[in-house]
Amino acid sequence: MLNIYITCIAAIIGGHPCFSYDIVPERGPCRSVMNTSSTKRSCYYACYHDNNRRERGQYIDGTKCWHPTLRGQIGSCMRGNCILPEGGEPHINNTLPEEACDDVYRGHGFASRCQRTCKYRGRYKRVPYAGGTPCIPINKEGQRSGNAGICMLGICRPYDELETRYPQIEKKVFLLKYQKCPDKDHFGKNVLWSCYYYCKQNGSWFFGYYKSNKNSACELFQPDHRLGWCCRGKCMRQANCGRVEGSVTGPA
Repeated sequence: MLNIYITCIAAIIGGHPCFSYDIVPERGPCRSVMNTSSTKRSCYYACYHDNNRRERGQYIDGTKCWHPTLRGQIGSCMRGNCILPEGGEPHINNTLPEEACDDVYRGHGFASRCQRTCKYRGRYKRVPYAGGTPCIPINKEGQRSGNAGICMLGICRPYDELETRYPQIEKKVFLLKYQKCPDKDHFGKNVLWSCYYYCKQNGSWFFGYYKSNKNSACELFQPDHRLGWCCRGKCMRQANCGRVEGSVTGPA
């Protein structure tokens, strides 16, 4: 493999910081190697055409490149050198640097999936979100397919599947920052299995409570099969959270 040793000359750079380094040219088919829309590993290329004709050269000035000595920094090609302008700007053309490719969820509302695809050093990779990230399961049609939960090994596990093993799971899932749905009346004749409901705002999923009144009958999951009423996400034996009719028990 041919390595090209480049010495940076301050007069060429025009005051920008520069270094001496070994360069390994970009290699491959010319139709992909000479495409300057992606960030390059070096400012030189060695490629071949469909007729096996070989071509070598350097990318035009301004082509985005990974800096060879400042790991993770994106610079711009200038006369064969990958440079960073003074002041730490990652690009001469002010293009923003790539997004951090880590396991941190930075979206609004519950994560609608527990993995993401990001670009790292010019390559796309799939990264699972950190275990415990609040999420909501979504089907292929973009509709909610279960209760909110947490990410585990790249999969969204609803809280009601985990609460037997983790009694405090609701405190991990239903955080205050995700409570953006207004309290809601329940007019159906069915008994609620959960006192939470979900809504979508600006493309993101949040939760709210069914109102704490006698319309919101819920399943207590007790051995005597007695029902209760919702109270700010919890199912309790007294209607209205016990404030108005404190002596009234749940419906039989």
